[in-house]
Amino acid sequence: MTVERLEQVARNAAADLWSDTERDVEWPAMLADLRHARHRRRMGWLAATAAAVTVVLTIVAVASFWPSRRSMAPARPVLPSEELLLVQGDGGLMALGQGTLPHLPVVRVRAQTPRSPVAVSPDGTRIAYASDGLRVMDLRTGTSRRMGTCAPGCRMAWTPDSSALLVLSDGERLVRIDVSAASSIVIALPPAWSGFWGGLDVSPQGRVVFPGTVDHQQAVLTVDVSGANPAVVRRFPRDSMVLVIDPVWSPDGWTIAYVRKDEPAWPSPSRTVQRVEQVGADGTEVRTLAALGACYCLQAGPALDWSPSGRMAAVVVGQGTETSVVEILPNGTTRSLGAGHGPIAWYPGSRPHTAPAPTTGARRTEALVVDLGGELGSTDTSGKLFLPSPGGLESVAFSPDGVLVAWSQEGAITVSDPDSGRQVRRIACAPSSCPLAWTPDGHSLLTTGAGALRRVDVATGDESTIPFTAAGRVVALDVSPSGRVLAETMDNPPVTLNPALWLLDLDGSAPVLLERFTDRVVRSPQWSPDGRTIAYLRNNTGPGGIGDWWVELQGADGSHVRRLATIARNCCGGVRLDLAWSPSGRMAVAGKSLEGTGAVYEVTPRGRLIPKPGWGFVVWRPAS
Repeated sequence: MTVERLEQVARNAAADLWSDTERDVEWPAMLADLRHARHRRRMGWLAATAAAVTVVLTIVAVASFWPSRRSMAPARPVLPSEELLLVQGDGGLMALGQGTLPHLPVVRVRAQTPRSPVAVSPDGTRIAYASDGLRVMDLRTGTSRRMGTCAPGCRMAWTPDSSALLVLSDGERLVRIDVSAASSIVIALPPAWSGFWGGLDVSPQGRVVFPGTVDHQQAVLTVDVSGANPAVVRRFPRDSMVLVIDPVWSPDGWTIAYVRKDEPAWPSPSRTVQRVEQVGADGTEVRTLAALGACYCLQAGPALDWSPSGRMAAVVVGQGTETSVVEILPNGTTRSLGAGHGPIAWYPGSRPHTAPAPTTGARRTEALVVDLGGELGSTDTSGKLFLPSPGGLESVAFSPDGVLVAWSQEGAITVSDPDSGRQVRRIACAPSSCPLAWTPDGHSLLTTGAGALRRVDVATGDESTIPFTAAGRVVALDVSPSGRVLAETMDNPPVTLNPALWLLDLDGSAPVLLERFTDRVVRSPQWSPDGRTIAYLRNNTGPGGIGDWWVELQGADGSHVRRLATIARNCCGGVRLDLAWSPSGRMAVAGKSLEGTGAVYEVTPRGRLIPKPGWGFVVWRPAS
């Protein structure tokens, strides 16, 4: 085969091969396939990326969720409802009683500062203490804030509304600290006052008490939280050194108690008796309540506090630094509460209020109900009260929670809701002799019966009899917070009235004739909110006479009778007299004005009369 023939064969074979290649490899299809493959790969990457992102986000969400669950703040603890006494133990503050308090701060007492102060707010939610300055801790959360400095020997007390602290600083200044704003102001005091050491307290009415010196004379001093109305309650002899420690107000704000320790060899300490003394807010009726033993009180000192319910506790110092905690009973005896030392402070308890909210939806404040001219009402509240007309009305009393009101009129006792007028119960009683009083739990009413007292369950109407065989008829009743009945009796006509005051327990046991007034007329006997004092209206002319009427006070044991304020002179034809003591310690009376008409007054613990609207009946509706 020639070369030319071979070249031709080769060219023909190449042409065939190319033709086959063009047939087998379709370039548009291959390009389309390539594009589809690339698109699939791209979508696969996108799907994988999205899946990966989803997984990562899920992991992050789960990881962040569980730590947040673990780090979530625990629910706020429920504060105990009962009163507890806080005392200083070896490890800091501890509570004596049946409950415990969460978040108690560790306030350790050093030898050089044996009386580091502690104060619990009246609403029971916060505690103030000295630790690296003055601090306030929220007992619900455990958070603590520094309010400022607290020099050695400083003392503090809360205002009644729990919004501010009063602090005795450097022995020379009284400072008021707004807790929310952490701002402070200095309260101006008389220039002759100085040397403020030993403690302070604030009454429910906003009156501050603390020891100090007046013209270099030891004294017990009081002043309003605003700095107004400064007063010297008690002065001690100039030639003696008297230490006044932890002055405290009674729950009703009418009495001051303190620990007294005389130091005859001052400035050298002496082993002398620690005594608890009481004095009226007006400086009268000083008495020794209890003796706590003798001590030098160098490394440990006595302490005193009075609870909202009227319990008094003290730290007793023995030999050296040995201390114990006792409760001081109204008769001056003591009972042991356990080990511990100062400071001490009562936690008031946070009892939940079970009363329904008022119709306005707002918190109900304490209100004075009076005769406003033909109808009972109150200028302290804006809402209408459904109350009886004064005509023929004998007695009116609100339940301890203020939810119900009971009144006796025309031979029957009616119990109703004062906000709606809905009647709850009607109880028969003797016409013209139907006194009434609520039991402390608000479940029952006391009234009179044949030769006995009757106790009626308001919810069910069930009755029980309380034995009471005193001669005469019962004309007035009241019950103390502890369940002690106060009854006033009068002889049946035509015998001379001879009013008498009796005390007995709710079951009729332990009856005591407190006093018989053979030459006087007595009206409206009432317990103080702490159950330690009795108040009543008294007249000096006998039955049917025209003379003066005044408020008289005496201890529950019949001691320390004193005249507080005159409420009517040359009285009282056609004018009704009455007296009522509120749960917060406010006293109101219905008396006679200088013009000879009926008048209502609020009586301060020092006996000052503050005019109020109305006349005739006075009764307090408790706050919610």
